[in-house]
Amino acid sequence: FFNFTFYILHQLFFETKAMTLTRTFLTIIVNLYVFLRSSAESEEIELISSVRRKKNGDRVIVRAVVVGDYQNGDGDEIRDLGGFFLQEERAEKEGDGISYGTTSEGIFVRQGLSDGEDFIDVLLGNIVEVNGTLAVPEDSDGDDVSILAENVIILDGNVCEGTGSAIDSCLKKTVNFALVDSIAKARLDQLEGMLVEFTENMMISSLYELYKNRIDLYAGDTLQYLYTQQNIPSKEGYKKHLDNLDSHSIKYCGGTDFGGNEKIVLDGFAKNFTEETSNRVGDVIRGVRGNLQFIDGHFCIRSYRDGMNSFDRSSNLYPRENQPPTVYGNLRIASVNVLNFFTTIDNGTATTATGLSPWGADNSEEFVRQLSKLVNALAAIDADIFGLMEVENDFSDSQNRSTPVEVLVTALNGKYDDAGTYKCVYPGTQHLDTGRTAVVVVYKPGSVFPAVNTTPAFLNDDVAASLGFDVSEPIFDGPSTNKWSLAVTFSHRRSGNNLTVFVNHFKSKLCSRYTDGKNIDQEDGAGCYNDIRLRGAEVVSSWIKSNPTGIRNSNNVVMGDFNAYAKEDPIQYFINEGGLANLESETAYSYSYGGQIGTLDYVLVSKNVMAFNPNAHIWHVNSLEPYVFDYNLEYSRNSSFFNVDSPIRFSDHDPALLGLEMHKSDEENDGRDDLESGSKKRTRLPKTYFLFLCMLSSVVYI
Repeated sequence: FFNFTFYILHQLFFETKAMTLTRTFLTIIVNLYVFLRSSAESEEIELISSVRRKKNGDRVIVRAVVVGDYQNGDGDEIRDLGGFFLQEERAEKEGDGISYGTTSEGIFVRQGLSDGEDFIDVLLGNIVEVNGTLAVPEDSDGDDVSILAENVIILDGNVCEGTGSAIDSCLKKTVNFALVDSIAKARLDQLEGMLVEFTENMMISSLYELYKNRIDLYAGDTLQYLYTQQNIPSKEGYKKHLDNLDSHSIKYCGGTDFGGNEKIVLDGFAKNFTEETSNRVGDVIRGVRGNLQFIDGHFCIRSYRDGMNSFDRSSNLYPRENQPPTVYGNLRIASVNVLNFFTTIDNGTATTATGLSPWGADNSEEFVRQLSKLVNALAAIDADIFGLMEVENDFSDSQNRSTPVEVLVTALNGKYDDAGTYKCVYPGTQHLDTGRTAVVVVYKPGSVFPAVNTTPAFLNDDVAASLGFDVSEPIFDGPSTNKWSLAVTFSHRRSGNNLTVFVNHFKSKLCSRYTDGKNIDQEDGAGCYNDIRLRGAEVVSSWIKSNPTGIRNSNNVVMGDFNAYAKEDPIQYFINEGGLANLESETAYSYSYGGQIGTLDYVLVSKNVMAFNPNAHIWHVNSLEPYVFDYNLEYSRNSSFFNVDSPIRFSDHDPALLGLEMHKSDEENDGRDDLESGSKKRTRLPKTYFLFLCMLSSVVYI
């Protein structure tokens, strides 16, 4: 303003020496005034609640209590986030906080490493003064705000002495320890950065992010089912379901956001993390406490000290099943997704017999671990017929033990005294489609054998076209389609009955670059590719009626990983149009996703099979277990997590089991209507005919 004024005067009058001196003097005075004023403003200590309302890059200075020490390199390797949490003392807080009236009274302070000359090591309970700049993410709605510290001064030493519960009690008196009695009703954005205690019970709902030392908690009495497990797909209903799930969920995090593959450092988890000591989905935590932080789009609570939170394993409503549930009958059948069993090692350069990169073990050590787990599980199930999904796609009629399924069968037979306990079915071709994996059938020849004059049959688009289906948009051939299905008819040795198994693996819900049209996610809960799964169900239902193995048979078991929850179109079509029965209960589940549970794996049976007292169960050996127990060693996985003698977490899906009491039937259709393909149907004489002959012979005798 002054410079502009003197410029105008200069234009109107000739500038005199006095005018020049005056202008210089006034300019110095004005600039000095501005400098002193801005310095005074920058030194003004503000409440954290006020600081959080400022803009990114604004200079700030706060004075508050250390309520969470997560500095790097300060001797505490369990809590390394590169900073610490501050919270206002009670005497200086804004509002009452507990009623969540305005803005949070806590904030995270980010520091450099401890090897810097200006590093200050703070402790819980210290009152410190921090000078720095405010960091506000571009997409922040007032969350995840932090201070980038330039200067940290410890003012009053420790206002809280001691450790453990003593420091808890002190902090509760020193700062506002916010109590939240309902996570669904709380405004967590008004508590971000503060000490928080949730009074309601929560349970572990997902362990997927354990590699980040981070898990999901759900505030409820039971786990939530995926929406379409119990509801017909609906956009409106699905949105309400997700909103409800989100409002009842929170992350529980360790003191570091990495390293979970090497060491689990979650407060309340066993320091020596093994199958025997591990926590699982469903474990209950009561009164969880800690520092509330917004990270990666979610609110997360962190324990500021060891031992302040604990999980109750005994209250888990979903106990671990070390052994499969008992299925009754003289014929046991199992559908098992084996999680990409490949003998071709994924070393970065190898390709499978179909010319694609493998998806299984990355090295020989992982392969041995995978094979051990898988064999333990299959031997424990001890089924007479296995339908397996995700086995490397390579078959041979030479049966020389060289193909992936033969390697698996050889290892499985090693669990039995008889090396011929199990055999695999050759599907009649080296590859079932051109993909990486295929479905396979393994059986006990001592219990069943391929029915006389039958041939294993596979279902692809050529077969679908012969059944009258339009395959201009592929259903089974090409990328992002269903895997080829496989049908085998067996004769049961004890009863003489025939039974045909149809093994399937439908397209996953995962969207890809091939997703278009009806297969796009409709946001109704069914995910991507629902249409291609439905078309698969339609074709399979028609294929069953065509007696593809060469024998008329009405005893059918349709099993596999259908990648569809119980109320979705494919399963509903099998039931309502295909005449099949789903024996699984409404509370069944075989898979866990997004902190929810549901069934993707089924053993569906035809009407005639209901006469054999079918009983179905799912073995919960995988879906709720920590993934760190599987065969993988990537990302520096701690090898001590692995138990070579256990089946736990041999896959990500739970096996579906079926028991049948096969007996000789007096029904006209006993499941084996023909002695051989193309022969005339056997004629059954009625019982009254034989009774008449007996009476006639008696009369003749008399």
